[in-house]
Amino acid sequence: MKEIRSISIVFYKIRSHSIGREPQNSCMKPLNEQIHKIESMAGDELKYFLSVGPEYYSTAELLELVGMIKAKLKIFSKLHKLVILIGASSPAWVVLGFLCALVGVEQLAFYFTTLFPVSLVVCIAGAFWLKKEFNSKAYLEHVARTLRWELVKRQEAQEEEERWR
Repeated sequence: MKEIRSISIVFYKIRSHSIGREPQNSCMKPLNEQIHKIESMAGDELKYFLSVGPEYYSTAELLELVGMIKAKLKIFSKLHKLVILIGASSPAWVVLGFLCALVGVEQLAFYFTTLFPVSLVVCIAGAFWLKKEFNSKAYLEHVARTLRWELVKRQEAQEEEERWR
């Protein structure tokens, strides 16, 4: 993680020295594009992890990523349940509004029926936000499996090394 940040800082310094100047050769433009790509990927550590591969990370960094994945999966799960609950409650607002109208409480019926589109919009917006923020549960689980696989592979290699001592 620290290496990723330090690489981004180095690329930032390289780029900041060339701001306002035209590239002196044709190699600078592709280099600047690569710098932008690396910086954007470094912002999303999980995406960067999958693109680079686990072999370039230390075991401590992998364990840190495991903790981050567990936290993200827990947050995703809770927020996903909340979004589903809000979406599932949408029809209930219409039914409650209809029942209030039958009883004769039109103002309450109006409020309940107004909650129908509000909860539907919140559900849809929440689903889009979850997709943008966490990608998907399958994506997070894929990263977690990759992390576990690499940690098990390293543990087996360490045990094999200890056996030969």
